[in-house]
Amino acid sequence: MRPYRGRRRFEISDPIVEPLWSGVRVMVHIDRASRPEDEPAVRVVEDLGADLATELPALAAAIGSAVLAVDAIVDGVVSRQVGLESTGTAPIPELRTSSTSMFVRNAELDVAPRGASTPDDAAEGFIAFDLLRLDGTVLVDVPLLERKRLLESVLVESDLVRRSIHVRPPIDAWIGTWRSMGLRGGILKAANSRYRPGNDSIEWRLVERVGRRG
Repeated sequence: MRPYRGRRRFEISDPIVEPLWSGVRVMVHIDRASRPEDEPAVRVVEDLGADLATELPALAAAIGSAVLAVDAIVDGVVSRQVGLESTGTAPIPELRTSSTSMFVRNAELDVAPRGASTPDDAAEGFIAFDLLRLDGTVLVDVPLLERKRLLESVLVESDLVRRSIHVRPPIDAWIGTWRSMGLRGGILKAANSRYRPGNDSIEWRLVERVGRRG
């Protein structure tokens, strides 16, 4: 499922916002059922169908240890930004910014890292942001925030495996923190959105420009 990229603006009901991480979008498949006595089988499949697990065996093993499920499919990104800290520590002041008005005035987010930039030799890690299957149950028709709650319950974070944070409007203070860390922007998502594999969704939208009051 991909964010809508067109020019039309759709109202997104009850939105949340996630950071837009740099890296390779992947679907991670974990299977313990076929190998109950061994480490789980892990596939890290990118958009064109290649399995990156053979290129990143340490990461695949870390993901297999992190996901506490018999089988699961996790949506996320392989990224060197997994080591960034404090993505969720910005204070939230009492700002009167609505979900529709916060994008009216445009202030472009920096693409080039500033401040706490990611070193070129940083390890590849996995940042998980969605859970599509869990122990034989397909979750695509489960609301987004419930999928995230389930993801939190089955994923144990480590140095190489993290969950992406999400926040609700107003997001001004969070965006300031994300900018200083070199993150590229955000993705606006409807809290109750369902997952439609292979489709562009009007319930998800890229946010590379955010509203600024004043």
